[in-house]
Parts: sequence; C-alpha cells; structure tokens
Amino acid sequence: MSGSATQPHGGGGTEPVMGTPPNRAEESTKQIDAKGTNIPQEEFDEYGTELGEHARVWKTYVREADKFDTEQVDGWNRSLDVTLIFAALFTAICTAFVIESSKSLKVDAADQLDQITKILLVVANVNDSQLDTTGITASGSFSPRPIDLCINTLWFFSLILSAAVSLIAMLAKEWCYLFVSGRIGDPWSQTKKRQQRWEGIKQWKMEHLIVILPSFIHMAFLSFAVGLCLYLRDLHWGLAVPAACVTLGLILVYVASTLLPLFKKMCPYSTSISRLVQRLRGDSKDSRFTYESHSRIAIEALAWLIRTSEDPKSTDIALQAIAGADPDDKARQLLMKCSANTMIVRRLINLESYSTNYNQILDLYTRAHSFFQPLSTGAPTALSTVLPTDLPTDPPTAPPTQNVAATPANRKLRKNLRKLRGIIDKQITTHADPSHAFLPTPENIQALRIGSTAASYCLRSLQYGVQVQTREQFDSAVELLESYRNRQAHLGTREIQYLMTGTAMLLSSLLVGCPPDMGARYAMRLLRIFGRASSGQNQLQLKHLSLPMAVYALSRYDYPGWTQPPPLSSISRAERAIEMIAHYV
Repeated sequence: MSGSATQPHGGGGTEPVMGTPPNRAEESTKQIDAKGTNIPQEEFDEYGTELGEHARVWKTYVREADKFDTEQVDGWNRSLDVTLIFAALFTAICTAFVIESSKSLKVDAADQLDQITKILLVVANVNDSQLDTTGITASGSFSPRPIDLCINTLWFFSLILSAAVSLIAMLAKEWCYLFVSGRIGDPWSQTKKRQQRWEGIKQWKMEHLIVILPSFIHMAFLSFAVGLCLYLRDLHWGLAVPAACVTLGLILVYVASTLLPLFKKMCPYSTSISRLVQRLRGDSKDSRFTYESHSRIAIEALAWLIRTSEDPKSTDIALQAIAGADPDDKARQLLMKCSANTMIVRRLINLESYSTNYNQILDLYTRAHSFFQPLSTGAPTALSTVLPTDLPTDPPTAPPTQNVAATPANRKLRKNLRKLRGIIDKQITTHADPSHAFLPTPENIQALRIGSTAASYCLRSLQYGVQVQTREQFDSAVELLESYRNRQAHLGTREIQYLMTGTAMLLSSLLVGCPPDMGARYAMRLLRIFGRASSGQNQLQLKHLSLPMAVYALSRYDYPGWTQPPPLSSISRAERAIEMIAHYV
C-alpha cells in the first residue's frame, strides 16, 4: 500500500495541522500535482504498515533473496556436480581394481584342478618316480594372507564410500532445487516461505553437509591409494565391517531424510518417498501464523536483508521498515547484531533537507531510531544526541501531552493498534472475498477502507498529535453514514459494522488531549445520525453506535477496575478503548 492512501483530501492542505511538521501540507500538494503530471513518485507504505504483509520491503526482500539464492544454489550445484562426476569415475576405476584384487582372496581354480589331478594319480598307483608328492597339500588349508585382507578392505571401503557419496550428492541437488522452487504468490508469502526454508537450512546444517561432502571422496581416494600401495588381501569377516558401517550410515541418512520432513516441516532434507507421503496425506505448505510468529519472521528477514544486501537502496528500505516494528528486546538485539542502529544514525546525520521525500524519510528513520530505545526508558524520542545542531529536525514532535512516542504505555498502545489492524484486515479480506455475498459498490468499498485504515491514522496521531487527515477521515465516515441515512448510498450490514469499528478507532484518537466540548461535538454528530429516522430515511440500528459511545465514555472518565490505577492519562484511556474494541471485534 502506498502512502497516497493517507494524503489529505479536499481542501485539507490549507488547514493548520496541530503537531505536524512544517510544510507537510505543501509537500502533499506538491505530490498530488506531481502525480497529475505523471511524474513518477517513490512508493511509501501506509503509515504504520512498514512491516505489514503488503509492505514494500518484502518486494525488495524477494528481489535480493532471489539474487542471493541463485548465486548460493549455483555454487552448491557446481560443487555437487564436480563431486558427482569424480565419484562416478572413481567408483568405476575402483570397481576394476576390486574385481582383480578379490581374486587373491579365493583359492585359484587352476591350482585346485592341479591338486585334484595329483591326488588322482596317487590313487591310481602311478610310479613314484613320475610323481612329486611334495606338491600335494591337504584340501581346505588355503587362507588369505593378511596383506590381501588389508588391501581389499581398503578398496571395498573406498568403493562403497564413493558410491554413497554419489547417492547423497544426487539427493543434495534435489534439496537445492526444492529450496528455490515453488516461490509464487505475493511478496510476503514468498518472503515467509523463503525465510522458513532458509532457517531450516541453517538449523539442519544443510550447507555444512554440502561443503563436507567432497571430503568423503578425498577419504575414499586416500583409502584407495593406501590399498594400492599394500596391494593384497583376502575375504574375511573384518572386510565387511567398514563397508557395513558406511552402508548403515547411508541407510540412516536416507531413512532420516524420509521421516524427518513428515514430522518437522522446516527440515530441508527430503526424498521422493517423503514427498509422495506428504502429497498423499494432503499436508498444506502454508501454516497458520500468530501475530508473534509474523513479527519474528519479519525481524529475521529484515536482519538477513540488512546483513547480506549489497544494494544501498535495498538497505535503506530495510532500515526504514524498522519504523513499523514492535519494540522487543530479542528483536532489538538481533537487529543490533547487524549494526542496524548504527546505520540508522549515520543516515539521519547525512540526510539532506532538500532531498526528495525528505519529511517522509526523516519520519521513518526517526521512528526506526526510537525502536532501539530500551523499553524501560520513558524519555521521548530525541535525536539531539546524534543530529548536528544545524540539521532541520522536521518532523518535530507534538506537545508533551500528546506525543509520548517512546513511553512504554504508548508503545503498548501501538502494538495493540497493529494487532487490531491485523484482525480487522483479515475479517475484511474474508468478507470481501468473491465467494461471499459482497457487493463492490463505491460506498461499500469506502466503508471497508475506513475500517481497514483507521489504525494507521491512529498511529500517525500518536506520533505527531491529532492530524488533519484523521479529522477528515472521521468526517468522511460521518458523511457516509448521513448519505446512507438519507438513502443516497447503499451499505450492507457488515459494511456498516466495519465502518463503525473504524469510526470508533478514529474517535479514540481524536479524543486524546481533546477539550471536553470538542469531544462532545464528535459524539453528538454520531447521535444525531442514529436518531429516529423520518419518512424517506433509513433507520440505523443503535447497536452499531455501541462501540463509538463506549470509546467516548472511556475517554472521559477513569472507571476504576482496569489494569492501571487511576488517575489515567489520555493515552492510557485510549489504550483501554482500543482493548475494548479488540475484545468485541
């Protein structure tokens, strides 16, 4: 989603905005004018969705991951090709030597025939002078020499090891193909699938296996060379021991590669048998994710992108996406390991005020910088320690009563808003699916859009104070309700429900630090719409008014009994209102 969804509508560009950066309205007007002249604009995410499922960072991730994985898998395949070719040739050579050397481990048939002939001559009472009886030996007295056993053991071990390496190399090439195959869908789906596979490769040390595989060929060659020097041996029970060990190990690897994917979905090893079982069993490749797992995978993907990307623009987008992350100690430590905090500070210092989209970029880096502040600190976001005194600090923060962006309570409210946005987005997406009875009229779409984007307006208001865009969005919701009441617009019951949910969220933001008389006017506008309808009007059900009125009540009074003792700040009251909305949604 682009930033155009949060641009002012109508004449909002000339209205003064409380707590907004200077020239914000002018910049919005310039962007609109530029779009009118078909000047390409840099795409920005909707406020607060920089790490959402439709964020631009995932497009960058997919692009960078494709380049990285192509290079990585090509390297693995080249290594495996060399190993496979050498193993095949070496196996053929070793087989020829083993065939010849194994003859020394058995009694020679010609010698046995000669022995039988001599015995028959003795039995026939042939003249002793014509028969050398000293050459006759007792049958069954043949035993292989130790040197024959040693060399054949080494050669048979070399043969079975090279054959095993050939089979494992073929399996590994198949694993490499499975790693890069099947990446379809939207960027976040591809990111999720790719990151899970990559984490599985790291967890199960697949890369280590590919790297160490040629060493087994080296071991086989060494065994063959030593055996070639010793040159002789015979069949013995000890001969089967090393071959049995390698064979048993190969069987274990193959069985494990077959069974592990059936129980561990992230395991990158597999065989054709396991894939067939999975297909017959109907295993789904896409598993359900909680909000926490979504955040964890997103942070891991960001850290990987920052650490490996060689494209400065891709790194910038990844760093800016941190602005949409929920503060968490583990996530913070993971990103600090790849020096993300240092990169953000450097970009803040080097950011020029005349650069394109300066206000938006500075806002993203400022919020990303606040992500690295410890949760225990209650100080507001301040960049005076890292910014030079002559650098413009636009966008400035709102008055202290309205902007406490770095306080733990405010961070908790932001997290609750993001969770609520995710819940509403899923519900709206399900409702608007073509398989459902959704009528895509402009009014229905506008109602769903207000419900879906309300959280972003609330997040922006938390950063800078109440924005003109938030008021305009609330006005749009009220006007849409009035149009429905006057039968100038058609809205379905579910659309009204989502519209009122978004209206309640917008109202919770507007009431933060709001004078009582102004807050009462917001409530009265809604009450008038839900009053008794006259002839020729639609009657709105009062149950749809419950959420906004509950939000208004919770914003005016402390109502003891909540998790925080009174007196409550306006932010704490807003947090309580959002929790109430999430409970009923």
